[in-house]
Amino acid sequence: MVLFEPDNILRIGTFGRGAWQSPTANGICETTINYLPSIMEGFRFYEASSSITTNSIISGGFGTNVYLKAGDYIDLTDGFHAKDENTEVKIYIDACGAGIPLTSKKVKTE
Repeated sequence: MVLFEPDNILRIGTFGRGAWQSPTANGICETTINYLPSIMEGFRFYEASSSITTNSIISGGFGTNVYLKAGDYIDLTDGFHAKDENTEVKIYIDACGAGIPLTSKKVKTE
């Protein structure tokens, strides 16, 4: 693993499966995110310091993990749907900038 600091890029060799790279987090969060992509598949993580509003359709089945995190609220509007039982969607109300929470609290809904 190599962190190339001037460009804030993390590069990782995957032992015979090629190389992977991604920009590092800069600690700056958008205040609000309105209407994410209409269809989401694969791994997705979105966070905002205040709120997220989405009517996305989450599809893709096994291997699709979508995480939404906002400081105040997340509004799932008409049309939001996770299509497959193997699709994972996790929603957090938490401070912005720390990435995906490692633990979660169970919330009872009625």
